[in-house]
Amino acid sequence: MIRILPYGPDVLGVLLDLSESGCGVEFGIAIPAQIGAQVDVELHVRGVTLARSGVIRCIDVIRRIERETRAGIEFIEPCSRRAAQVDRSVKGVLRQIDRDRAEDR
Repeated sequence: MIRILPYGPDVLGVLLDLSESGCGVEFGIAIPAQIGAQVDVELHVRGVTLARSGVIRCIDVIRRIERETRAGIEFIEPCSRRAAQVDRSVKGVLRQIDRDRAEDR
């Protein structure tokens, strides 16, 4: 989920990729934001929650009729919302994904 700052809306998406510096997210709608918009990102990955603030660096329309989009988000700092409730470690999420992949083999 991302929240377009400063007042929303919240937009649900699917995580495409994740690194320490940012993430890619696919949305089933045209997101109501432009490149350079600030967002709060809350990711739920394999039982771990990650919250970060970021900036949208690219937006691609992947289906024109349905207006589905992909966005690339650069993390700029930990997200302040509900910080006590979330694991803010990108490395921790990436380690969990690697562990899960190893178990699936």
